[in-house]
Amino acid sequence: MRLETERLVLRSWESRDHASLAAVLGDAEVRRFYPTVATPEQTRAQLEFSIEKQAAMGFHFGAAELRSTGQFVGLVGLGYIPEETRAAIRGQPAVEIGWQFDKAFWGQGLAPEGARAWLTYGFETLQLPEVVALPLLATCPASAS
Repeated sequence: MRLETERLVLRSWESRDHASLAAVLGDAEVRRFYPTVATPEQTRAQLEFSIEKQAAMGFHFGAAELRSTGQFVGLVGLGYIPEETRAAIRGQPAVEIGWQFDKAFWGQGLAPEGARAWLTYGFETLQLPEVVALPLLATCPASAS
């Protein structure tokens, strides 16, 4: 899987991505709406899961890197929503979009750029009937309400 935008290459995961992904998922500010940061072991498990999903389903959240330098900036993509989560959501949507970027790249419009490319791919190529975004409201800090 490989998509390109003006500034990004969106591609399937490779084993070389572990350290860069671990740095993003291990950052407390990036993960502030998650219950915890991810450990390197959890990141490796997530990476392996994503590679398996890509192989089985044809797509899953993937790596995002700058076209100009090849520098890893985060993850973005579409993913199938697990059955237990789908069952709790009205309409039981099948596919979600999401992203997590290295905070050094926040505020540059890279997440929406990557998301637009994935949505285009999802609707035009995969012919998905819908894609949803799932907020992490249950883990938002009290001061955010």
